[in-house]
Amino acid sequence: LVYIKRIRAGVFYDYARGFLGQFKDEYQSVGGSILFEFKLFRINYPFEAGVQFAHRLTDGENQISLLIFGLPF
Repeated sequence: LVYIKRIRAGVFYDYARGFLGQFKDEYQSVGGSILFEFKLFRINYPFEAGVQFAHRLTDGENQISLLIFGLPF
């Protein structure tokens, strides 16, 4: 039913600095993701699905994207 062609994982760190007049703000986040490239049934076109986790270092908030879906070309 499902043929898993490839499993990819990645980590990231993001940093941004913003200015508005005399106000300054910095944003930092870290996270990771795992993606599965697969084929469904006998359809020859590959699909992608996975999960992603992100943690903002500036305020400690977590975000989890349970399903990332894509069609690679």
